[in-house]
Amino acid sequence: ARTESTTETVFDLGPVSVTAATVVFEDRDLRARVAERTGIDRTWRFAFAGRVEVPGSSGSRALSRLVRDRARSGFADRLGRRGFEAVERAGERSLGEVTATRYAARVVVEDVVVDAEGWLGVSPERDRPRSFRLAGGAYPRGVREAPDEATREALAGLFDPGAFRDELLAFVRG
Repeated sequence: ARTESTTETVFDLGPVSVTAATVVFEDRDLRARVAERTGIDRTWRFAFAGRVEVPGSSGSRALSRLVRDRARSGFADRLGRRGFEAVERAGERSLGEVTATRYAARVVVEDVVVDAEGWLGVSPERDRPRSFRLAGGAYPRGVREAPDEATREALAGLFDPGAFRDELLAFVRG
């Protein structure tokens, strides 16, 4: 379900300002099922899509590198603001025309520690040389610690990291 929609200035230097428009989606069904079975209510899985517009640029390789680097840094910060801890870049994967960056992290809620994974793809738009598409998100991979076996089993039964990864990577690619 769509949970946020924002447009913000991400960089402003005199006559040049860079804006980003972003839409965030949350897996509300997973959130509700986890809350029902464990009493823990939080966003476990989210995805976002955005566009960054850089006025007056020619779409050079240097600009692409700058946008990609800033997006990666911003994504790690976004994960931190969403409660992900120990966020680290953990590799890259080619998804056709998009190179996606993988992030490893963990989520700590009450007495539960969950390993998580995030992905971010940044690509220039073909028909708009000063525009870049960003897509990414994060999901739980597995339960590292739980206060009891019932909580561990409930979470493990609700988390499907393979399906979560496949769906997110399809979203990033598309």
